[in-house]
Amino acid sequence: MLKPIRQNRKSKSILADKFVTENSNFKAGSIVLSNQTVFFQAINKINQIAGIPNDNEDYRIVTRKNINSFDFILLLLHKNKITDLTIAFYRIGKKVIQELKNLKDNKLITNITLLVNDGFPKLCPDAYNLMKQYESNTFKIKIENNHTKIICVRTQDEKYYVIEGSGNLSNNSRIEQYSFTQNKSLYEFHTEWINNI
Repeated sequence: MLKPIRQNRKSKSILADKFVTENSNFKAGSIVLSNQTVFFQAINKINQIAGIPNDNEDYRIVTRKNINSFDFILLLLHKNKITDLTIAFYRIGKKVIQELKNLKDNKLITNITLLVNDGFPKLCPDAYNLMKQYESNTFKIKIENNHTKIICVRTQDEKYYVIEGSGNLSNNSRIEQYSFTQNKSLYEFHTEWINNI
């Protein structure tokens, strides 16, 4: 019969007692990126893989930690303002919620509808509370037992895009797959069922 064995492990030191500042290669401010730099990095990532699909064109993309769902929104915003943004998701990060609010405040996005998983308030209470805080002025929120991950975008120049895939709207991407499509019928299909919930 197997007996449990107790193992003694050394505890890891998380913080040093004092930081060494001399003889260091670290340059102050060297890891700070401006929003503009992050924005263009996101756009370049997708452009290097596929770019923006033409009318009735569909791109299938598999990524490895370097692109998240929000990057597709930034790519489309680089070309034109967004009139309607409809997003169905399982999880969303606080940073993305704040960015969506800022984009709406800066009139880059006119309308935002969010279909939120009903377990989200318990899974991510801080992000949920932030989203609810902005609900009246920024977001139209629908809560349902949802596990879909869909982004529907109607741009100011009347182009219709749909991004479907495994990635949530957070900075925690892994190996993810996406379908990036420009198709009005597909856009209308998804926005219709989401709006009727």
